[in-house]
Amino acid sequence: GPQGLSNTSWAFAKMSQKFDDLMDAISEEVKVKVDEFEPQNLSNTAWAFATLRIENEDLMRKLSAKVVEKLDVCSCRDLA
Repeated sequence: GPQGLSNTSWAFAKMSQKFDDLMDAISEEVKVKVDEFEPQNLSNTAWAFATLRIENEDLMRKLSAKVVEKLDVCSCRDLA
């Protein structure tokens, strides 16, 4: 689910490990499930892809649009 996708992308970014096939698969799954993501999942996923310098405009648009939708329920910690 969203937590697993977020945690997996975060973990690989934290280790500076960029596996294109894996990150492509995560990206596609995130785009399908983005409506299920909590604010912290959105933030962590965006951070992971940015940290790994993966340019995926469609993914970032979907993540950022969902963050904007959820701003009223986001804490500062969610967005950090």
